[in-house]
Amino acid sequence: MSQVAGSRQGHRVVVLSNHALTRAGLAQLLAQENVTLSVVESPRRMSQVGRHEVVLYDLADESGNSLDDLALLLAEGTPIVALTSPGRSHLAETILAMGVSETVPMDVRADGLVQALGRVAAGQTTSLEAHRRRRRDAARVGTELTDREVSVLELIGAGLSNQEIADRLFVTINTLKTYIRTAYRKIGVSRRPQAVLWAARHDLIRGPRQRHPAHRSDRVTSP
Repeated sequence: MSQVAGSRQGHRVVVLSNHALTRAGLAQLLAQENVTLSVVESPRRMSQVGRHEVVLYDLADESGNSLDDLALLLAEGTPIVALTSPGRSHLAETILAMGVSETVPMDVRADGLVQALGRVAAGQTTSLEAHRRRRRDAARVGTELTDREVSVLELIGAGLSNQEIADRLFVTINTLKTYIRTAYRKIGVSRRPQAVLWAARHDLIRGPRQRHPAHRSDRVTSP
């Protein structure tokens, strides 16, 4: 365990990651913001840490910290900001539902990370609905997608068939195909696999994808 001291921000943060390079990078980044840090490599070392206000928990690498360890920390009432990798919105939703206070992507800017830590240290949390709204708003930037078109792309990304999406949204198949064609045009794709990749890159996939080959057509002319 290593220590990095500072004073301006006033927060006491534990950086928890299995990866030495990640620990070093986060420690350097936050030290420049004068955040008081303890840096540990696993939840088992948390007992060696003194008073802290929030844990910055690295979940960006699937081979790193586990959800079981996360659950143990949450059971102790530990306020947690979780680092996640882009394109893993399902994981972000899972851990927010578990009780994590906030999630931030691994490419977050230093000031954004410090602000998130400050909010959590002050007792604020991000709800699952607020996270989804923030994610959807980010996906709409520069695309002119409507709320309904974003919903369609979310469901396409989740692997639902056209019929399942139409049933979920209470629209006809023809109306749904119109939404799909318009959404594809706005995001610059023409086939369903491309739309799935776009949805993944923009963190719009809520859950594990399901395959429905009997109902699927990839061309934009028959979405």
